[in-house]
Amino acid sequence: MKAALLVLVVLAAGCIQNGASAPGTSFSLYEGNFSLQYPSGWAHNITSADNFFTGGGEFPPTMRVSEFGGTIEEAAERSKTLQSRLKDYKIMAEESLTINGRNAFRRVYSWTDAAHNISFTQVQTWTENYLLTATSLTGDYVRYESVFMRMIESFKVK
Repeated sequence: MKAALLVLVVLAAGCIQNGASAPGTSFSLYEGNFSLQYPSGWAHNITSADNFFTGGGEFPPTMRVSEFGGTIEEAAERSKTLQSRLKDYKIMAEESLTINGRNAFRRVYSWTDAAHNISFTQVQTWTENYLLTATSLTGDYVRYESVFMRMIESFKVK
């Protein structure tokens, strides 16, 4: 009986820890054209146009930092037009805010990826010609929301 209980506990622990776990308080600092705190266990990759900060797992949480042109309002409206074409698109929240003394706009929304039939949630934040896009599975969003907000609030343009 004890052996069966031990096997059950080990299997349950393995299932709980499968995939990307929400990081604790350990963050690293990226410094380039901008600075941003990101979870120490996440990978950082730079493409020709974007910086990606990625957790682990099949559909990992990510933060993408890219540049945009125009005003915050224009960029947010263009993005909303494109997003409205997504399957099951739903705006969860929108707000104007300041990040490190700079004007910003944030939109939280969800949609279903038609190819995988999986629901994702994104937080897009526009500030100082940069777009920060945080993405996670909708079911994982609550677990990563505070991590995404810390990353966004730590963002500073050099």
